[in-house]
Amino acid sequence: GGGGGGGGGGGGAAPAAAPAAEAPPPDTPPPSKTTFNVFLESFGEEKVKVIKEVRTLLNLGIKEAKAAVESAPANLSPKEGLPKEDAERWKQVLEGVGAKVKLT
Repeated sequence: GGGGGGGGGGGGAAPAAAPAAEAPPPDTPPPSKTTFNVFLESFGEEKVKVIKEVRTLLNLGIKEAKAAVESAPANLSPKEGLPKEDAERWKQVLEGVGAKVKLT
């Protein structure tokens, strides 16, 4: 087997002397990216297999799945995106049948 690694975070120092006229920034951290889009760059050699997987993942009919795959490069995930685990699973499944996928 083998595992993946995690990402790290960066941070910048805020300037010490902010002009008094400016309102202080809200102290909410920027939202970390929790949802991802699964972007099909190309379906590769095994289009039929890719269509089958897309159909399963998206719960589509065969015509809709075929249209989605043939519109590559295209975003396959719902417009609100997918949780990281799901997006990575989709990517793995689709790459397993020869598609080129990136998470955006």
